[in-house]
Amino acid sequence: MSSNSYGEIDEEIKKATKLLNQLDTLKQKELQRIQDKIGSIKVSMVYLNMVQEAQNIVSFTCNLIKVSRKFQKE
Repeated sequence: MSSNSYGEIDEEIKKATKLLNQLDTLKQKELQRIQDKIGSIKVSMVYLNMVQEAQNIVSFTCNLIKVSRKFQKE
């Protein structure tokens, strides 16, 4: 972004999408653990919160890159 070089942005967005899918899988697995009553609910809630925050960071970063690219083109 600092060099206004967006040639590889599509590849980076694909990587981010893959990461979001992996985080979603982690979330689903943890929810299954909760349903199976394996482990501590408190620990599971902290874990789910951290996974959700990681998803937010990835998503917000992608959106910032897309907006920055669009702004630079105009």
